[in-house]
Amino acid sequence: LSPSPSPPLSSGSSSLIYHSTFNTHPVAIKTIKTLATLDSTLDRDFMKKLLQEYITECYVLHQLQYSSYVVKLYGWVERWGEGEGRGIVEEWMGGGSLYEVMG
Repeated sequence: LSPSPSPPLSSGSSSLIYHSTFNTHPVAIKTIKTLATLDSTLDRDFMKKLLQEYITECYVLHQLQYSSYVVKLYGWVERWGEGEGRGIVEEWMGGGSLYEVMG
């Protein structure tokens, strides 16, 4: 996995999306925002919920990895880049967000 690139390409309420490479394949890395990145008033229960959602997403993508309707899961990382937390490494799908493509 290449080192953390400059700014994220996209940001959600609890995640950041980066473009990177894995074994010469372009990939998207979805990282969970850290407590420092999120609103500092959030509590540990919220972070536990985010972690559980991350684990569930990894599990579901792993179960569906041979489906032609789901992006390929390359794996997940426990620590990546400068201070970034856990991340899901998925097939890179260029062309913008799903919302933009469907729109």
